[in-house]
Amino acid sequence: LPAFENLLYNLVELNANIHMLTMIAVFSTVFLGRPLEGALLLLLFEAATLMETRLTVAARGDLQSLFSSAPKHALVVQRLPGGALDLTSARESPVADLSVGTLTLVKAGEHVPLDGTVVHGAAAVSMQHITGEALPVMKGPEDAVPAGSLNHDGLLVVQATKTAGDSTPATIARLTEAAQHNRPVLQHQILKYKTPYSKLVLAASACIAGLLPLLGVPLLGVSGSLYRAAVFLTAAAPCALVMSPMAYVAAIAAIS
Repeated sequence: LPAFENLLYNLVELNANIHMLTMIAVFSTVFLGRPLEGALLLLLFEAATLMETRLTVAARGDLQSLFSSAPKHALVVQRLPGGALDLTSARESPVADLSVGTLTLVKAGEHVPLDGTVVHGAAAVSMQHITGEALPVMKGPEDAVPAGSLNHDGLLVVQATKTAGDSTPATIARLTEAAQHNRPVLQHQILKYKTPYSKLVLAASACIAGLLPLLGVPLLGVSGSLYRAAVFLTAAAPCALVMSPMAYVAAIAAIS
């Protein structure tokens, strides 16, 4: 009943949209004695909407986990006058305050704070947040490691090659978030023309229902003008077009 009330309100206000077209098609199938077809149409539409919502939430959740993969604090070490590393000089410092060239101490079970190059030690490091591969790989002197990498079993000293704002997780998260908020050109065009297109579909459906009987087509029945109008309305409704951003969201959820 609420859906029918909303449909009548939209009809009175001439507020043509995909929800209105879908509900008209559903109620038309019920009126024509085909309620199962209307139920299937409604199920598909609601399933697509639910899928888009869940994919969007999943993608945003993955972004949050990507942001949190890099630690907020790091142990900074210094070099002795002769150039040797002084591991006893380790002091905690906010990652956001560190600059390129800073030496950070990464213990077993800790995450690499900044993109950098290993200058001391060796350890098995996993980069699942970047590559998706959970199997650790050995990293030693002169090997590059991205921020957020997990040190499994050794002691590493990493010299930063990028700041926190330019680190790999920050860059990926920033680009992905921008892709989520910037609508593709196709979606802009669809949203621009969806209202006049919906009105055109409604007018064409009305013409099919009203004019075909003048050509000898029966009004009711499977081959009747009302049924044909409902079929046309269902096929021409821009539901699939307006749902196109779901492909972008699915891609983001898969790679982030």
